[in-house]
Amino acid sequence: MAAIEWFRLWHDMPNDPKWRTVARTSGQPISLVLSVALHLMVDASRNVTRGHVTVTAEDVASALDVTDEAIEAIFKAMQGRVLDGDRLSGWEKRQPKREDAGNPETGAKSAAERKQAQREREKQAREAAGNGDGHGASRDVTLDKDTDKDSSVFPDGNTGGAGAPAPSAPGSDGEGSPAEPGQAGGAAAAPAAEGGKGADRLPRALGVRELVAEGVERKHAEDWLKVRTAKRTPLTQTAWDDVKAEAAKAGITPADAVRVSATNSWQGLVRQAGPRGRRRARPGGNWHPRRLREPQLRPRRRTVTATTTKPIHSGFHTPPLTREDTCAAHGPFEARCFLGNAWTACPTCAAEEKAREQAEADAKVRADAVLRWQRKIGEAGIPERFRDRRLATYAAKLPGQKRALDFAAAYAAQFGEIRKTGRSALFIGLPGTGKTHLAVGIGLEIMEHHGAAVLFTTVMRAVRRVKDTWGRGSDESESEAIAALVFPDLLILDEVGVQFGSDTEKLLLFDILNERYERRHPTILMSNLALDDAEEGGRVVPGIKSYLGERVFDRLREDGGQSVVFDWPSHRKGGDHA
Repeated sequence: MAAIEWFRLWHDMPNDPKWRTVARTSGQPISLVLSVALHLMVDASRNVTRGHVTVTAEDVASALDVTDEAIEAIFKAMQGRVLDGDRLSGWEKRQPKREDAGNPETGAKSAAERKQAQREREKQAREAAGNGDGHGASRDVTLDKDTDKDSSVFPDGNTGGAGAPAPSAPGSDGEGSPAEPGQAGGAAAAPAAEGGKGADRLPRALGVRELVAEGVERKHAEDWLKVRTAKRTPLTQTAWDDVKAEAAKAGITPADAVRVSATNSWQGLVRQAGPRGRRRARPGGNWHPRRLREPQLRPRRRTVTATTTKPIHSGFHTPPLTREDTCAAHGPFEARCFLGNAWTACPTCAAEEKAREQAEADAKVRADAVLRWQRKIGEAGIPERFRDRRLATYAAKLPGQKRALDFAAAYAAQFGEIRKTGRSALFIGLPGTGKTHLAVGIGLEIMEHHGAAVLFTTVMRAVRRVKDTWGRGSDESESEAIAALVFPDLLILDEVGVQFGSDTEKLLLFDILNERYERRHPTILMSNLALDDAEEGGRVVPGIKSYLGERVFDRLREDGGQSVVFDWPSHRKGGDHA
């Protein structure tokens, strides 16, 4: 397996302020910027001249399933900040030099050279200790690779040829019979004796042909012999006799014993004696029917009143055994036994248990969904008091209320198209007329059905957040604070006109709304001011048009933006509930 190659990421990489700058400049979400940055780092690490980027915007766009224009905008914004032409800035400072290929200048060896030197040292140490032939002896071992050609494996590793015992002459039935222990058949015995090796060979191992003669299917015999070969336990006549004896105790045929052992990759039915002469069993070891147990899903209180219809014994039952059983909760039922003495429990109890587990799993899924939804609402900044304000709970009794509700429902349903055009809306009316209810209802609907990012805040809080960045100890820059208000798919701004209305605050509000307008991000504004200026008590009270200014107001109405007037009495004063 080839070595895995790595490159380094610094600890503050995900929170590095330059990613927010790139996101704001390119007009793309910061999650996409981080993904592009990782792609560039991987490409720079993979290249022969490390640190240089050769991947194209089209390749990255295909990998991240976004448009080429989005990636090109990010590439452009990264120039001078992350990229210097086609090279990543600061690569040499953050990434170590590779040691894989060595370093001719310093004399450092590559990984392959170091491994070769280690092996040479180990070889010299073995030769000095007189163990130089250890590997040579082990190379003489050849594992049995039984195929359709019947081959045998001997305990010393030979597979036939010079010095190997030959099978005995075929008898009248055309099949060869195994040689007797301590003997070698045919003319092969003489060369073995002359060479001084093989004169005291152990008996030959049985092969596929012998097992087929015993009634074992050829495929099962081949698979089982491969298992025994991998465990370095050739099948001698003695071992085969042992398997047949254990199969008889289990009440199954030798052919079934081979099939079960081959299916489960077992050496045999009983583990061979350990170094102290005791038979030991361990998890994953060889199977014995007396040790076999199956979990029984039975009620604690149950009585067995009927007798079995067939005798009970160890082994596999085909067809399965049956008997009449009684469940304390559901009465009589037919129990079945497929293996050993393990009987099935009451099917009704089993079905009820399965249904209970499924109900618990479904309840957990619902609870997790509720937690995710609550977390999403919290991230949207929706106050606790308004989190249950859905469009379906808005009480529309008056004609104006019905028009406002119809507008909100259509806005939420068409948000997929509104998202592309950036169409905004303005809710105007006295306090207590249901403006916040409908605005939050729209936000909850598009979060749930369109997966949109929503942010609810007041103009006062938005301005204060930007102003807080002017302090010396601020962890957030002004551009980052504005970007956080520009990023959401829908921004709901409440209490427009309640703040002091200084030129600085109006300029900040203009920056936020203008940048959202340029990016086609819709905004819903709510205000208690009238639409136009009004004269009250001999003085002019500015309306929302004057407060926002002509430029902002015109941009809010672009692409079909509408003003919805809430001109009915407040429900908080005993009027119609909204």
